[in-house]
Amino acid sequence: MKLLIDRSDSFRKSLRFRLIVASVVVEVVMLALLIGNSMRQANLHLGAMTQARVAEMAETLGIALGPPLAARDHASLRSLVDGLVTLPDIAYLAVTDRDGRTLAGAGALPSPLPPPDSSVVATEAAVHDAVAPIVLYGQTYGDLHYGLSLEALRRAKRDVLIQGVAIAAAEILLSIAALASLTLLLTRRLENLTRASVRLAAGDYGTEVPIRGNDEIAALSAAFNAMADAVRSQVVRLEDNAVVLRRSNEELRKMAEVTAHHLQEPLRRVVSYSQLLKRRYGEELDADARDFIDYVVEGAVGMKRQLIDLQAYVAIDIEPVTAGSVADLGECVRLACTTLRKPIETAGAAIEIGDLPRVPGDARQMALLFEQIIGNSLTHGVEGRAPRITVNAARSNGTYVLCVADNGTGIPPEYHKQVFELFERLDVDARGTGIGLAMVRKIVERHGGHAWIETAPTGGAVVCFTLRAFPAGQD
Repeated sequence: MKLLIDRSDSFRKSLRFRLIVASVVVEVVMLALLIGNSMRQANLHLGAMTQARVAEMAETLGIALGPPLAARDHASLRSLVDGLVTLPDIAYLAVTDRDGRTLAGAGALPSPLPPPDSSVVATEAAVHDAVAPIVLYGQTYGDLHYGLSLEALRRAKRDVLIQGVAIAAAEILLSIAALASLTLLLTRRLENLTRASVRLAAGDYGTEVPIRGNDEIAALSAAFNAMADAVRSQVVRLEDNAVVLRRSNEELRKMAEVTAHHLQEPLRRVVSYSQLLKRRYGEELDADARDFIDYVVEGAVGMKRQLIDLQAYVAIDIEPVTAGSVADLGECVRLACTTLRKPIETAGAAIEIGDLPRVPGDARQMALLFEQIIGNSLTHGVEGRAPRITVNAARSNGTYVLCVADNGTGIPPEYHKQVFELFERLDVDARGTGIGLAMVRKIVERHGGHAWIETAPTGGAVVCFTLRAFPAGQD
C-alpha cells in the first residue's frame, strides 16, 4: 500500500502528470466554450422556430374561430375550441369577446387569463402565453388566448446538451489516452537521462543513454553522451595527474625532511664549535674576534630557524585538510599562546581573545596561523611598551572576518601586500625569517579565504583574514 501511495505521489509530481493536466484543462475550457456557444445558438434557433409557430397558430386559429364568433354561435365556438385544444403543443385555448368576457375555453386554462409574453420566446418556461385578435373581414370580434407548450423545445435543448457533453467526455478521454501515451514516451526517455545523470554523478563514468529518433530528446541524449565521454576523459587525466601529484608531494615531503635534517646538522656543528672556540680561546681573542664568533652563531641560529619555518611552510601544501574537520578558533589561539608562552612572558604582553567561532578547517593549521601572527606581533613590538594584542571575529555574508591587532611598530601601507611574499622582510636586520606571513596567507587560502593588512588606530598592524562559516544554526 505504501509503495502504491509513493508511486501515486511521484506521478503527481512528474512532468507527465503536469502535461496531461494542463492539456486536459485547456481542452475542457475550450469544449465548455464550444458547448455553451452551441447551446446559445440552439436557443436562438429554437426560439425563432417557436416564434414562427406562435404566429402561424394565431393566424390558423383566428381563421377557424372567426365565423362562429361573428355569428355569436357560442355552442359551435365551444365545440370548435374543444377540438382545437387537442392539437399538438396546445396547452390551452380561450376566446373572449370585445368586452373581455370568456366565451369558450379548454385545456389547462389559467385563471385569470395571463397577459401575453414578450415576442422573444423564453425557452426556460413551460408554456408560452400569447394573445391574438380574431378579425373577420377587417372587423375585430374578440381575442384568442392560447398557451403554446414548450416541452418539445426543452426536450430538444436537453438532448443537444447531453449529446454535447457525451461527445466532449469521449473527446477528453481519448485526449487523455493519447497524451498519456505521448508523455509516457517522452518522459521515459527523460527518465533514462535522469538515471544516467545520477549514475554519472555517482562515479559511473561509463554511463551512456541510447539515442532513438532525431528529435530534441535525441539531440539531448547525444549531447549527454558527448558530455559523459568528455567527463570520462577528464577524470582519467585527473586520476593520472593525481598519481603524479601524490608522488611529487611524497618526494617533496621526503626532500624537505632530508634537506632540513642534512642542512641543520652542519649548522648545529657550526654553532657548537663556534661556541666551543669562544669558551676555550675567548681570553686569547680580541673583542673583534669574539664579535665575529657571535655573528657566526647568530647567523647559523637564524638559518636554522629559517629551515624549520621553511619545512613547516612546505608541509602546509603536503598535508591535506581532512574533510569534515572542525577548528575551534578560540582553542587554536589558546594553543598558540601556550606555544609562545615564554616570549609572551618575557615581553610582558597582554593578549585579549574575543568570542571566536568554530569553523570548518584543520585545527592544527589554524593554531600555526595564530602562532605566526602573534609571534610576529611580539617580534615587532615598540621598545619600552608592553605588547597588547587583540583577536576578534565578526560574521558577514556566510564568512567570518578575523582580525589580530597589535600596538607594535606597524607596517607602512605600501608594504601591506609585499609582506605576504616568501622571505620578504621590511628590515633585513630585523628578527624573523620572512616566512611567517607567507605561511599565514597559504593557510588562509587553503581554507578558502584571503588575508590582508590594515593599520591600527594606535599605529600598529592589524592582520585580517576570512574563513568560511558553517550555515546558520550548525556552528
